[in-house]
Amino acid sequence: MFDPNAQVFTQETQFTVEMGSIPKKPPRGGNFTMEEDKLLVSAWLNTSMDPIQGDNNVVMDNFVDVERPAGRKGEKERSFQEQPMKPMKRKNKDITSSTQFAGALDEIKECKTKLVEKKLEMLEKTCDQKEEKIRIKKERLEMDKFKEDERVMMMDPNGLSEEQQEFYTYRKMEILEKRRVK
Repeated sequence: MFDPNAQVFTQETQFTVEMGSIPKKPPRGGNFTMEEDKLLVSAWLNTSMDPIQGDNNVVMDNFVDVERPAGRKGEKERSFQEQPMKPMKRKNKDITSSTQFAGALDEIKECKTKLVEKKLEMLEKTCDQKEEKIRIKKERLEMDKFKEDERVMMMDPNGLSEEQQEFYTYRKMEILEKRRVK
């Protein structure tokens, strides 16, 4: 609970001592003098409060330019207001440059289609080459199988055991039947 009568003990630390050594801002200048105050009040009273009525003393020298400082956007706005309306300028000042650009685009498209066609042609060649490799491998396998079959057919079973003779006889019959079917 908060007790307003409670005593608070404070302890001065090195931090508070250092805080006192921070330089303070210099005090602002003195007040206006009595004469300056009278001039200020007189100027205020003599200025019309009505913006429409004014004091009929309209001279452009009396106005102060209070627009935003001249930055890029401010300069653009001011130059736009000062210049009469002109047709918008195109970045491509003549038609030939735009037709040249269109021509360049067409050339790029043609080159791209040619590249795509070449790529397709190369892929087809690659596919044909792979098919050729597969065909050659099949031929090699058939040749190897034919050599094996030929070796089995040429074998003399007389020096073999009965089981081996039976195996090679059965194998010879398979080879002969396969050749008849083809």
